[in-house]
Amino acid sequence: MAMLDIGPKFARERKSVGMDGLSADQLMAMRIHDVRAEFVRDMRNLGYHATADELVSLKIHGATTEFVKTDRRFCATGRHSDKLVSMRIHGVTPEYIDRDAFPAQHGKC
Repeated sequence: MAMLDIGPKFARERKSVGMDGLSADQLMAMRIHDVRAEFVRDMRNLGYHATADELVSLKIHGATTEFVKTDRRFCATGRHSDKLVSMRIHGVTPEYIDRDAFPAQHGKC
C-alpha cells in the first residue's frame, strides 16, 4: 500500500467526498485507476452516488464527467452507471451523443 501512496491522506480525501469505510482493495483500485476525490465530487454533483466499485468501472472504461454531462443533456434523469459503462465499451463518445444519434430516445433513458 505504501508503494502506491495509499495512506491516511488518500483515505481522508475519499472520506471528504462521502466515500467512507472503504476496504484496502477498494482504496488500491481507486488509486490504480486514478479515481480522484474531484471525480467523485463531480459525479455526485451530476447526481451519481456510485459505489467505489462503480466509480472504478467508470474510470476504467473512460466514462468521464464530460461523457456523463453530455449524456445528461439527452437523458435528464441520468442513466445507471452500468449503462454508461456499456455505452463506453461499445464506443459511444460525447461527440456521438446528440439529437441525431438518438432521435427516438431523446429524453428517454
